[in-house]
Amino acid sequence: MIQRPHTAATSTMYDEKRIKDKMKYLDDVFSKIDEEVLKTADKIDIDFFRGQRNPALKDPQAAEKQGVKLTKQMVLDNSLMCDNLEEVTTLMVRDKMICRFDDNLEDEDNRGNKFKLNDLCNIECLMASHNLIKDISGIL
Repeated sequence: MIQRPHTAATSTMYDEKRIKDKMKYLDDVFSKIDEEVLKTADKIDIDFFRGQRNPALKDPQAAEKQGVKLTKQMVLDNSLMCDNLEEVTTLMVRDKMICRFDDNLEDEDNRGNKFKLNDLCNIECLMASHNLIKDISGIL
């Protein structure tokens, strides 16, 4: 009759207990790691990394108060050496806290003209990343 070799990990009761103790120790280590990961992960905004939410918009009413409207002066300051809105072809308004692109009837110049997006009739390229934009229907 062929006997099993004594090289198996649980050849004695002592070895079996030693392996069970090591397994319990490893289970405890993994449990502590899981707890630490969950504590840390609670502070991470997963929707931000998935691209589903703008992190600046945690409170929509606060974002409305924080965001600014596009103004004529903002357009002229960020265009490439243009003096009139009709001359603007490229506009870069990155990180200006703009909440929406629409006519700004509150922005009035010294002649009483109000800022309207129709005045940007020659715009070809608009770069507006890193803003609080919720509505771009004014430029569509």
